[in-house]
Amino acid sequence: MSNDDDSSRTTPTALDAAIAAIERSLCADGADARGFDEGERSGYEWRTLQQWCLESHLVLGAEIAPARAGGREHDVTHEATAQRWIKFTKWDGAGYAIDLDETDPIFLPGTPLTYLKRLRLHNALFGDTLELLGIQQEGYKLRIVTSQPDIVGEAPSLEEMEKLLREDYRCQRLQVPPMGFYKSYSYLRDHVAVFDAHPANCVVTAEGVLVPIDFIVQELDEEKRRKLAARLSVSG
Repeated sequence: MSNDDDSSRTTPTALDAAIAAIERSLCADGADARGFDEGERSGYEWRTLQQWCLESHLVLGAEIAPARAGGREHDVTHEATAQRWIKFTKWDGAGYAIDLDETDPIFLPGTPLTYLKRLRLHNALFGDTLELLGIQQEGYKLRIVTSQPDIVGEAPSLEEMEKLLREDYRCQRLQVPPMGFYKSYSYLRDHVAVFDAHPANCVVTAEGVLVPIDFIVQELDEEKRRKLAARLSVSG
């Protein structure tokens, strides 16, 4: 097959392409080639994402707007025709992430890059189809807009969620303070950490399948995996 044959290449999704654009703008060690301070990183990522969305024609108009307030990370609206939820981060917010450099995990505001990588990992880990639609701007404020399937089902009990995460997803519970919701659980699965797991952030279908919809997931290097593995629950 010729290298010029388009069928031999996979077109990156908007989510993949946005992540790549932000990562290209950073040095391999996470610092910026232009020399910004660590405290300026979030703002730099926002500017990079904004520029990429402008070039990609993914700056959305005000006709797309939340129908209701959600939790602390998103506002939402339901798209009935496509049976998907459109999710809007809070203005100048990129969800939350977990800092694992300290003795105990710390719940902190995320950056655009940590947020988009979290969505991509959520797709890979749980078979979701979260999609990046673009950004919106209001004055100097920005927010990220995504979409996610509407899953028909019911919120599980805490015990049911725990059982299905252990049995179906091979997650092991961690003995750490709640990250996010005050009654949430945290888990380890290989080199992935799962935080803010609680019944309102997942659905059980009529077939008994647990579908996480808004967990905070992060990929771990070996050092951080070992650190969290030391906090596994005795009961597994």
